[in-house]
Amino acid sequence: MAETKTTRRCKMDSIHAGRRQFVKGSLSALALSTLPGQVALAQTTIRNRLEWNDFKTTPDYAAFINAISAMRANTNSADRRSWAYWSNIHVNACPHGIAYFLAWHRGYLHYFQETVRAISGNSTLMVPYWDYYKSAVMPQEFTDSSSGNPLYVPGRVNTNVYSALSLTPFSTKYKNFQRGTVDSFEVAIEYQPHGKFHNVIGGYMAQKTSPMDPIFWLHHGQIDRLWAAWVLAANGRTMPPIGDPYWSGNYTYRSDLTMPRNRAYNTTTYLSYDYVDKTLPRALPPQASAGRLIRVQMPGRSGSGRPAVGNFPQLGPASAGGGRRSIGGAGNVGLDETSVSVQIPVEQPDSQALRSIIERQRGGQGGRGGPPAGPYTSVQIVVENARVLPQGQDGGYFYDVYLNLPQSGGAPDEEHLIGGFGPFEIASHEHHPGSSHLTFPVTQILANTTPDQLRDITLSFVRVSGNNSPRGRVIVLGAVRIELSNDPVQ
Repeated sequence: MAETKTTRRCKMDSIHAGRRQFVKGSLSALALSTLPGQVALAQTTIRNRLEWNDFKTTPDYAAFINAISAMRANTNSADRRSWAYWSNIHVNACPHGIAYFLAWHRGYLHYFQETVRAISGNSTLMVPYWDYYKSAVMPQEFTDSSSGNPLYVPGRVNTNVYSALSLTPFSTKYKNFQRGTVDSFEVAIEYQPHGKFHNVIGGYMAQKTSPMDPIFWLHHGQIDRLWAAWVLAANGRTMPPIGDPYWSGNYTYRSDLTMPRNRAYNTTTYLSYDYVDKTLPRALPPQASAGRLIRVQMPGRSGSGRPAVGNFPQLGPASAGGGRRSIGGAGNVGLDETSVSVQIPVEQPDSQALRSIIERQRGGQGGRGGPPAGPYTSVQIVVENARVLPQGQDGGYFYDVYLNLPQSGGAPDEEHLIGGFGPFEIASHEHHPGSSHLTFPVTQILANTTPDQLRDITLSFVRVSGNNSPRGRVIVLGAVRIELSNDPVQ
């Protein structure tokens, strides 16, 4: 009998340990003695991580398949040789939406690779990557449902990721590396293509348990390669130097599995690998024969301009605590297969405060210079109590969020894009079981608006779907607010 999403989740729940048990759990003496726990400091042989289509023609392919098969057959989630062990690390420790997203995953992939090597007996095996900017269709080895294929998992909604791809993070606009800076590459790539990829494939990939799907590891190999390519592209792109305090401290995957942050600064110094191809994508891949798999729905319009404004309860100004002030919003925003806008009127005193922040931003990079901005330094859009309904949990879709799109003329553009989300981001930012809190900095985008546009701010939630996606209401946002904050401008 085919495995349904309900039975799949029950099976997943039965092998995943809770946070306290997982963090305090220990490996057997044998596992500790044979599997790495720290990065060696004197590795000298640099090996290349290969793209999947090259990797599968090498002798390492069989060793990789055998190791994955053995890990998936191991049901002891406290054993580093088991598949669930690595998913549990991601569930309990992964830094989504905060600093070190890229470097944490680099170390995570390194330790997973070391375990695959130990299981396979192949000490030089490199986990490959999938370059979906060359082909957006998942390699057939992962879609073959033949019995015993360890690369296949049921429940994926899509195997073509064309609608998840974007060239935006690779433009020269993104010159700063880390989250918390203006025009951050880490922020840009975490949403697109990284998060969009998770959402479009769906199934396990749309949840924090995404490492249960073997394609996860090839996806993060690709994200890691794109980071290396961004550094090599230079042209003003900068990271904090390796001696900067930013790289102080450790990544903690488990209490017995850590890595100094500076070990993940690059791939070669301590981790001893590289990529033959370190070029940034310059074009999207060829479309599938069925045509481009992106479907943008805009009710009442012909696919261009701003989606129609929905009828949602208005939320008035209020203190948001922590040195923040909500200047208006909307409640109970339901999202389905169509796109919709939320219009938020801004009262005169708050509109004046917005103008003060924006004038300060225009007066100097990073918010320095210009006239006084009062008690606030930045503006952000806050989504509270975001919930994925049962019919939307398997993914296959996401929503790009735009600020003040023109009412007509042309498709939504990157100039107004503030970010987005799908079931993966909501699961990854869970503050309480079943709900999440998402924040989008918008000071820079508002700096390009006119005074009239500050009296009525419009947010547009543009639905983007893979070739297969659910219909009907899939996500409910408890509240969408505009907040003034004393956080740094990002």
